[in-house]
Amino acid sequence: LFTAMFTRFLVFIGKVERTEVDLPPLEFALRRAFPVGVLTAASLCFGNMSYIYLDAGFIQMLKAGTPALLLFMLSVCKIEKISPLGASLALTMVCGSALATLQQPNINSVGLVIQAASQAAEVMQCTAVQFFLQKLGFNAFDAGYYLAPAVAMCCLLTSMAIEWPGIIQRQQVWLLCTQLHLLLASGTIGIVVNLSSLLVIKYTSSLLAKLLVIVRSSALVLFFIIRGEDFTWLQMVGYPVTITAF
Repeated sequence: LFTAMFTRFLVFIGKVERTEVDLPPLEFALRRAFPVGVLTAASLCFGNMSYIYLDAGFIQMLKAGTPALLLFMLSVCKIEKISPLGASLALTMVCGSALATLQQPNINSVGLVIQAASQAAEVMQCTAVQFFLQKLGFNAFDAGYYLAPAVAMCCLLTSMAIEWPGIIQRQQVWLLCTQLHLLLASGTIGIVVNLSSLLVIKYTSSLLAKLLVIVRSSALVLFFIIRGEDFTWLQMVGYPVTITAF
């Protein structure tokens, strides 16, 4: 929502020029914008729901496979040509991250289905955004102008349908007002994060964006281990493998 407001404000005051679309507004919304919004909302909704059924560590292990799925999707859709060496290193990162979070999981079939749906939606959303930016020739601010409003609308509608009835029933709406300053701060930071991610996808690929998240998390965990946090030897093997492959 903040990204949509920010990019549209920049266009309104003339600081950014938007790229004109080649489709009628309604057709563009239905074919380009709202699919990204629906997939984003589905990824977030199913991803949060999976924590009800699965252990957090097992979920992280499953999430480590997302770049591998994205690699496959980008290759099949011919959006990006990935070299055998690049594919091998990416899969090595995935294996290293999965090894580091390996445990005896509390497997639940419902949770597995929900998490699979979340990752499938995330992979399709990343593929659609990369297609929008690279194949259709739009830039990061265009994505904020055209796609972000659809994403915000889909996420808000999902939240209103799933979360707000319970919030109203428990009379906790006042919590939103008391945390308004944190909401504004989060939204402002989100603008930088979203535009940075879109720039990475525009000039490199969505696969690199996902791999950056993995290596960032690995480096952060190793930093805390060095500072004295408890660790397992699987982590000491898996995370260095991930960083080295990157």
